[in-house]
Amino acid sequence: MIMDLPVLSASFMAGALCIYVLLDGFDLGVGALLLLEPDERHRDRMVDAIVPTWDGNETWLIMAAVAMLAAFPTAYGVLLPAFYVPLIVMLLSLGLRGVSFEFRYQTTKFRARWDAVFAVGSILVAIIQGAFVGGLIVGVAVDKGAFVGGTFDWLTPFSILFGFVSLTGYAVLGAGWLRLKGEGNTKLFAEKSLLWVTPAFLLLSSVTCVVAYHIQPQINEAWNHHVVYLITLGTVFFWRDWP
Repeated sequence: MIMDLPVLSASFMAGALCIYVLLDGFDLGVGALLLLEPDERHRDRMVDAIVPTWDGNETWLIMAAVAMLAAFPTAYGVLLPAFYVPLIVMLLSLGLRGVSFEFRYQTTKFRARWDAVFAVGSILVAIIQGAFVGGLIVGVAVDKGAFVGGTFDWLTPFSILFGFVSLTGYAVLGAGWLRLKGEGNTKLFAEKSLLWVTPAFLLLSSVTCVVAYHIQPQINEAWNHHVVYLITLGTVFFWRDWP
C-alpha cells in the first residue's frame, strides 16, 4: 500500500486540477469575453450566469497545491521558486477578480471599469496558467533536488504560446456555458463567439502539440509508442470542442 501512495497522490492531484479546469475554466472564459460585449445590460447577464458557482471553484486549485506540498515536498520546493513570478501574478489577478466582482454590484457609475478589471484579471489568470504548464513541458533546471535556474526561465515563446492556448480554451468553455445558460442576446453572443474562438483554440492547440513534440523528448517518445491511441484521443477531444 505504501508503494501505491505516490500514484494515489498524483491521481488525486490530477483529478483536482481537471475539476478545476472544468469548473473555473468557464467563469474565467466568461470573464475574458466581457471585453467583447459593449452593452452593460448584456454584461450583467453574462456575470449573472456565473454568480452561483464562481467563488468556490478556486478551491480545487488550492487542494491540488496542498496535495503536492504534502505528497511531493521536493517537487513543491523546486517548482515554487521556479515559478515565483507567474504564481504571484496569478494570485494578484485572482484577487483583482474577486474585488471587481463584488464592487461592480456596489456601483453603477464605475461598473464598466470594474468589468474591465474583472476581464483583465481573468485573461491574466488564463494566460499565466497556460504559461506555467508550458514552462513545465520545457523543463526546470534542477541540481541535487533544488532549483538552479533563473527567475524568468519559465518565460519562453513556447510557454507564451501555451498561455494563449489556455486563454482560448477557457473562452470556449465560457462561451459554451453562456450558450447553455443564456437566453436571447446572451445566447446569440455565445454562439457567435464559439464560431471564431473554437477554431482559434483548435489551431493554437494543434500548433502547440507539434512544437511540444519537437522540444520535449519524452513527448516525442510517447507519440512513437502510442501513435494510434493519442491520435484517437486527440480526434475525440477536438470533435467535442467543435460547436
